[in-house]
Amino acid sequence: MAKKKTAEEPHYLFLDTQVFDGNQYDFENKHFRQLRSLGLSDWVQLVLPDITRREVERHIAEKAKETFAAMKEFSNKGFRRNLRRPPFDAIRKGTTEEEIRKELLDHFKGFCHDTNAIELPAVGLNATAVLNDYFDGKPPFGEGKKKHEFPDAFAGQILFNWCEANSNTVVVVSRDGDWSKYKNTPLDVIKHIGEFLERHIDNFTASEIRKAMKRSKSLVAKAKEQFEKLDFSDNEFGAELTEVEVTRMDFEEMFVTEAKGGIATVEAAMMIDFTATVRGSRRTRRYSAGDYSDDFETFREPLKSYINGEVSIEVEYDEGDPSDLSVGSIYMGDVVSCVDFERYFED
Repeated sequence: MAKKKTAEEPHYLFLDTQVFDGNQYDFENKHFRQLRSLGLSDWVQLVLPDITRREVERHIAEKAKETFAAMKEFSNKGFRRNLRRPPFDAIRKGTTEEEIRKELLDHFKGFCHDTNAIELPAVGLNATAVLNDYFDGKPPFGEGKKKHEFPDAFAGQILFNWCEANSNTVVVVSRDGDWSKYKNTPLDVIKHIGEFLERHIDNFTASEIRKAMKRSKSLVAKAKEQFEKLDFSDNEFGAELTEVEVTRMDFEEMFVTEAKGGIATVEAAMMIDFTATVRGSRRTRRYSAGDYSDDFETFREPLKSYINGEVSIEVEYDEGDPSDLSVGSIYMGDVVSCVDFERYFED
């Protein structure tokens, strides 16, 4: 059993590889910036098994390869080949896959440095125990005996060994449901970085803000109005949504990730049902005089759909009574990209 943490001890944190993937390796986004800040204040310490580090580095190499290929295609396509004068000449000069990989890797190393990462080597592993868990369908394999969970299985074993040797607990952030099946262990598994970040906020303040937000009518009204005004368009397909109308909006899994000086940031999962009209033009094949030809036709089609996304909400609150608050700006992130325009252009 892990010892009880004192106020002076850091909070040990493990981030599943999918957390880095989900954040697009953007170590300057709000979550990673907060973790770096908390690391520099010694509130948090990242625990990094060697297996996870190597998996992250492999994913970075894959992202570098994809990015280089996309950049090369962009710079060599059409009129962009003629952009030769500064600052556009940088497009023509380009870069290399290795330079992109090194840039991303440097950001990762900087994040590890600022969060005081404890690197755990892959030693003393029990391969037989992992294989038994695989065949028995135990965490982190679950049903289906997923072979791609082997890195997580060994990472979990490394974390277990470290916790037992140091009488500590580690908070694991992962949306993989198989991690959550670890019960009665020194691993405290949660799904969202926001839930972890809320732990550095005063419990009373965080609780009162959350309760007030869940009953706030102005939050729903503002979010509904903002969603309906978003630019739902896609240049690739030349399509857009018009006449967007929200029929239902729910907020779940709220976390207060920052609260200081009467200003707080609340993150929440947002579920929206809505109707709209899809407008665009698509290619059609016509048969005439014994031959086929391509043509374009404009279309308008009704849409009834839903979106699950995450929002970040800024609020002002009374430090003496955190339940007394007002909703400020709402950042809806990438909810626009959740609309599937491609299905309207499938043959």
